[in-house]
Amino acid sequence: MDTEKRPLDTRRVAALAHASIFVNVVALAVLGLLSGADVQPASGGGVTAILTIFAFLPAVGPVVAFVIWRSNRSKEEWVAFHGLQATLFQIPLLAILWFVPWGQLLGLMGLVYAAWATIQCLRGADFKYALIGNFAAGMIERRRGRP
Repeated sequence: MDTEKRPLDTRRVAALAHASIFVNVVALAVLGLLSGADVQPASGGGVTAILTIFAFLPAVGPVVAFVIWRSNRSKEEWVAFHGLQATLFQIPLLAILWFVPWGQLLGLMGLVYAAWATIQCLRGADFKYALIGNFAAGMIERRRGRP
């Protein structure tokens, strides 16, 4: 399909799958800032409550991308593909950010890459992440023809 011919709503949903990674980054940045805060039991646990809330936010990005994939896999293959590859891109990136000491640099590079994917989807262009894109395309191809 020509890139100009994709409906705007379709392009927006595919772009949202890639842009959902920014929720992860904001949550991880807030967690990093708050983890150094002075948490006193007498303070009513305010910072602890905020830390608890933000501890779950990094999972929102992959969940959004996953829901986009699952809800579009029978309707809009192009959107489903972008939801799947965004999910497959975000999960290892989150693991790197959490567990690798110098993961922030890789996380920043991943953010730039996801921003590029978001822009490409908004334009209606085809985009594949290196390595993950071909794997996701194969999964979508194998699923073709199934309900």
